[in-house]
Amino acid sequence: TEISNTVLNYIAYPNPAAEKVTIEFELPQTANVRIELLDMKGALVKPIANQTFNGGKQKLLLNVSDIAKGVYNCVITVNGTRKSIRLQKD
Repeated sequence: TEISNTVLNYIAYPNPAAEKVTIEFELPQTANVRIELLDMKGALVKPIANQTFNGGKQKLLLNVSDIAKGVYNCVITVNGTRKSIRLQKD
């Protein structure tokens, strides 16, 4: 499966962020989605979502005010396909 067919328009903003990050993504059809915030070593910092989303545009709000300043990877997994956004916490 092509990544572009699984998750479309995966974005996170503002980036860098201090308190809240909006995560947006689009699914071609209903799918189980896992989104996690990982440190640069790949360790889980914060689980964001692990649930079924309907097809279409989705938007989640992530509170990052409680994590340390630094660079993280916000990873989305849909049907075994992973896509990552590098996110900076200020």
